Amino acid sequence: MPLSDAGIRRIQPGAKPFKKTDGRGLYLLVQPSGVRLWRLNYTFAGRQRTAAFGIYPHVSLSEAREARDATKKKLRAGIDPGVEKLAEKIAEKQASITFSVVAAEWFKKKMVNEKKAKNTLVRNQYLLDILNKGIGRKTLTEIEAPELLTVLRRVEAGGRHETTNRLRSTASTVFRFGIASGYCTRNPAADLKGALTSAKVKPRNAVTDPVEVGELLRAIDGYKTPMLRLALVMCAAFP
Repeated sequence: MPLSDAGIRRIQPGAKPFKKTDGRGLYLLVQPSGVRLWRLNYTFAGRQRTAAFGIYPHVSLSEAREARDATKKKLRAGIDPGVEKLAEKIAEKQASITFSVVAAEWFKKKMVNEKKAKNTLVRNQYLLDILNKGIGRKTLTEIEAPELLTVLRRVEAGGRHETTNRLRSTASTVFRFGIASGYCTRNPAADLKGALTSAKVKPRNAVTDPVEVGELLRAIDGYKTPMLRLALVMCAAFP
């Protein structure tokens, strides 16, 4: 027998969840707490699934029936409404999450919660501040490699090549975190490898003067930690 609004209002919860059927597979799942949930069981590709249409009375009887009919129409067209709804949720999630939000989440989970050193926290926050000024308000899905490159070029123009490459690396890390979290599907920072000017490494001459070598070894011998002292001696012996 189909449900009615008056009949639904008279339903009393029990000690366990129970169903009140309406018709064509639609039913009301009544919880012991009194919450009444609209549900529809269906089979797709040989697997039993359940569609959820919300809570009564926020979703009325007529609205639940419309949702049931729409779901059955999709099933007749060979569409799994559950998968479609999941895809819509993912798309909605990706369209509302900005770079700055994901960067903050990454910083908290991977930097703060993992108790990184204070100087590491300061350095990464400095890099994120630069990135946020350029692309922070954009969602991860709409940021393309050329746009990110423009942000990096501004820093590179000042001759700070090492900082520029660290910025690219940090941006790449945030995008990889975003991919793993379902916020985006690709990493545009990876496309910028080789597009930036490498920092020039200033060669340092080896210590070859006997007097200077002696001073170096005496300085190394002053370290109290045996393993550190041994490592420094090895570096001095095999530069």
